[in-house]
Amino acid sequence: MLVSDIAHKALIGGNWSLSPLYIRANLRATALEGEIYVVKDPVTSRIVSFGLWFAPGKALFGSDEQKALGFNDFFNKLSTETQHWWTHTYPDTVRPFMARIWTKEELGKRLYCFNLCTDPEHQNRGYATAIVDFAFEKAKRNGQILGLSTSSDLNVRKYLSMGFRERGQTSLDAPTGGFPVHCFSRE
Repeated sequence: MLVSDIAHKALIGGNWSLSPLYIRANLRATALEGEIYVVKDPVTSRIVSFGLWFAPGKALFGSDEQKALGFNDFFNKLSTETQHWWTHTYPDTVRPFMARIWTKEELGKRLYCFNLCTDPEHQNRGYATAIVDFAFEKAKRNGQILGLSTSSDLNVRKYLSMGFRERGQTSLDAPTGGFPVHCFSRE
């Protein structure tokens, strides 16, 4: 995870030692109730890119069972200020924003990507695009649409080039500094 990722920095409260716990919690929660798509390096067979997706009606850390797989431990290690941000500021900003940009019908058919990541040494080779295209083909077959968000201007450009359209933007305050949230869909 890049240190320049301002959203990730906010999620871990600026405590980079918690990043592995947070990522592990993401992976375990997705393995339980979502779908993990990966790209392996053709030479080393090492995973170099992954996407964490949840079907309509499901969300990352959206159930007690998911939270028990590492999120609760991670959360308990956060500062009190960051815990408050997770339980108040973050949902109080994101929920109304999402309600404005997604209809109830769209939410009922939205396949959402909570994390799309490529090892920096393997970026710009089309790996994340391949994951998105795979998810999109599956979504089309099931009458679904794709959704994802980013705080990175670079990712805004990348997602637009992958066929996404920006649905809206908001700002999210955090103890580590505010940042933009851009939300996208691909239909």
